[in-house]
Amino acid sequence: MESNMQTPWGSIMGLLDGKVALVTGGTTGIGRVSAILFAREGAKVAVTGRRPVAGREVVEEIEKVGGEALFIEADATDVAGAKRVVDQIVSRFGRLDAASNNAGTAVAGPLTELGEKTWDLLIDGNLKSTFRVNTVNPTVIRTHSPSRASPRTPTGPSTTRTAPAPAPAGGATRARPLPRGGGAARR
Repeated sequence: MESNMQTPWGSIMGLLDGKVALVTGGTTGIGRVSAILFAREGAKVAVTGRRPVAGREVVEEIEKVGGEALFIEADATDVAGAKRVVDQIVSRFGRLDAASNNAGTAVAGPLTELGEKTWDLLIDGNLKSTFRVNTVNPTVIRTHSPSRASPRTPTGPSTTRTAPAPAPAGGATRARPLPRGGGAARR
């Protein structure tokens, strides 16, 4: 792929050359766009999602522009699936440098009308899935040099969650990256 596109801020192409990135929920929406952008930036991309046809389409689109990609059918709420995903990425690409956690679940309705099973689905799909993917084998990411897509904290890499997190209690939520060095994001 060409690595010399210029913007008013300088070159942006090639930012992820030689890196391997995982994009969960990469078959539609923000995840799909992120996967394609990461590939254009030079990353080898592993895309996960529940829709195999859409996953293969993303891989084909990445390959058409000269990138390398892998689709892994996976459900973010599946506990055992996180280890399988990371193992397949490492088997194919030899490493994993960054994770973009886009898989998520949304349910409409007031909190008082949600059952506990629905609440558990929201927690599993939006919180635990990010935790699982990034902690199932923490040495995979820690043993490689950091990239701008995966800034390091004193205890390892950090991640940014970009999926829309539901606000079942009626409040608004915003996705903000953690500041460099870890810690809570500040307003």
